[in-house]
Amino acid sequence: MKIWKDRIIVGLFVVLAVFAAGLGSPKMATAALDVNDTDTASVEVTVSSLAMIDISPNNMSFETMNPGETKSNYTNAELSGVQKQGFQIENVGSVNITYIWLNVTQPTANPFGTGDASNYNAANFVAIKINDTLDTNATGTGSNNPSNNEYSMIDRLEYNASRELVYLNLPPNKLSYGRLRAGMNEYFWSINGSDCLSGSNPEFRIGTVPHNKTDTGTIDLVGGSFTSAVLSVEDAAYNGWIATATNISVLTGNGGTEEYLILATNVTCNPIRFVKWNADVPGASALSNNGYIYSNESAGEALTPADSIAMDIQMRVPWGTIQGNIGVGTITVFANTV
Repeated sequence: MKIWKDRIIVGLFVVLAVFAAGLGSPKMATAALDVNDTDTASVEVTVSSLAMIDISPNNMSFETMNPGETKSNYTNAELSGVQKQGFQIENVGSVNITYIWLNVTQPTANPFGTGDASNYNAANFVAIKINDTLDTNATGTGSNNPSNNEYSMIDRLEYNASRELVYLNLPPNKLSYGRLRAGMNEYFWSINGSDCLSGSNPEFRIGTVPHNKTDTGTIDLVGGSFTSAVLSVEDAAYNGWIATATNISVLTGNGGTEEYLILATNVTCNPIRFVKWNADVPGASALSNNGYIYSNESAGEALTPADSIAMDIQMRVPWGTIQGNIGVGTITVFANTV
């Protein structure tokens, strides 16, 4: 009887195992329910006409740099140390954009020689260029045009020399003189004439050879190598600035030949401005890009909503910049749909 009982027990385990396996197996698929009826609802929306532009990122820190240094890599608060080299300008509105230009903050007085870092403005040190990957329709004249695709300062403000530079040979009728500071290089300039009114046509001169730690550069603005242009374009509505009728080319050594429109105050010729990307200034039409980073009027080439352009950026810290936290600067983007 013991053997028979053991067989009964074994048989029960087998039956229970099979039953349990059946419970764990997937259920049989059932056919989808028949659809007997459908209905639809329409959804409508009208988007208003709105011109809007966005620049990202909204902060760029070049951290610690030396005088005379140029840097293209920056970080911002959200990058956790990751380095980037440019910024994006995007059409976030609902209409096509045909014109884009820039402006920057500038120091309110000559900061050099003051010994105060807060007197400087970081945006006054910035140079930009259109990103090389941008298609050729983006600037009207095309991103492959060297005059539009070199690093150039946006709207650089420079002041008359705060101390006499005794080693320069300057014209006897000089009205003001100083230097264009472009990172590792700087160029001596002068404005000459009877006064700085447009009717007097004062002359702007800038040396062609840079002054730096290893080269004295062009210090003879009388008989040396220099480029010149006449200041003859005036706009009374633009706070008394007078501009050259033609642009100046400067071989800066920081990215090739840079093209600038020169402006000066029409009373003292001090300060002066080197303009490339600001279409608001008088005489901007003399620039090959008319001061715009984007200018296309045809419907097929406008910057459409959700499209964007990319810009590369450099920070150029001039020689003689005081140590410390330089005053924070701002780049402003302007857009127009006309």
